[in-house]
Amino acid sequence: MALYEFVLDAASNQRVQVQWQATVPATISLNGRPLFSFANQQEQTVGREVQLPDGSQLFVRLTGEQPEVWRNGSPLTPMPVQEAEQADQRRRLGGCLTTWLVLNLALIILLTALYLFAAQAVATNRAIAAYPSSVFLIYAVIGLIGIAGLVALFFWKKWGFYAVVAYVILNIIMDIVLHIVTLRSFTPLLGLLVLYGLLQRNNVWQRLN
Repeated sequence: MALYEFVLDAASNQRVQVQWQATVPATISLNGRPLFSFANQQEQTVGREVQLPDGSQLFVRLTGEQPEVWRNGSPLTPMPVQEAEQADQRRRLGGCLTTWLVLNLALIILLTALYLFAAQAVATNRAIAAYPSSVFLIYAVIGLIGIAGLVALFFWKKWGFYAVVAYVILNIIMDIVLHIVTLRSFTPLLGLLVLYGLLQRNNVWQRLN
């Protein structure tokens, strides 16, 4: 099986992959996600043009043993295998960052579920809590913001970090409004600093989309 990669940006974050076997029509992917497959060998030789998500036009054809790829009429140079492996290594989040994201994601999911259960319980019997169910629902919605942010970071989306920032700040604001501010209210700020520090390691922050 042959695999060629073509870089679309200077940081090697956006790449087109061409993968095929001798008897199987080639599959074209963008960052590992399939764009299309050629219908047959004849179409491979003639070539096919598709539009990328950024609006640019990608043209691919296979002549001989190596694919030819153009973007907006400009030919792209295939990435050597060694450089492709190095680019894959750079795109990995790293063990510490991945572990931190997983732990925080599990914690926020747990807290959000507890808030939802509390909201349902209070709605059923208001006498068991000092706050109305709407308060717990607000905390649950804030939790969903944090969950979305952490998941986005797994997909290299920079806005995910800002969603996590919003999650931390909104929780502090809610504690202030409800007059339940304690040292625990500000401990997520420490976790946020750790997250930012891990994102800065190995230049992960610079490579977020």
